[in-house]
Amino acid sequence: QVASATGIARTARRMLAADNRPSTLRSLKNISAKNVLDAAKAGDALALESLNKSCYYLGWLCDDLHVLDPQAFLIAAVIQGRTFLTDIIKRYHDELSPMATKKADIVLAKLGNDAGIYGAAKLIIG
Repeated sequence: QVASATGIARTARRMLAADNRPSTLRSLKNISAKNVLDAAKAGDALALESLNKSCYYLGWLCDDLHVLDPQAFLIAAVIQGRTFLTDIIKRYHDELSPMATKKADIVLAKLGNDAGIYGAAKLIIG
């Protein structure tokens, strides 16, 4: 609901409706997660706050899943090649798990949004 590309855009639209601060996102007809990320990187305070809200939940999920002792969390982001996003998620993961001695890396999946398709094909092929 909040951490997917659709959720990031939805959160930004809700914040724009509830907040009168200026934002470059206000000039866009259809806001996408890429728009939010680009605006946040460019210093748009409302976009950054919106992105932080979504990334907080991903960081929280990573913290909850650390009991499984994964080596890494792969983020299949629509907005590939954007370490800005993974840096925010990692910051929240680190803040939410201060007692963890070993923390998993948070990285962008190389297959991006196609990772699920490749995984399904692998299950069928064997």
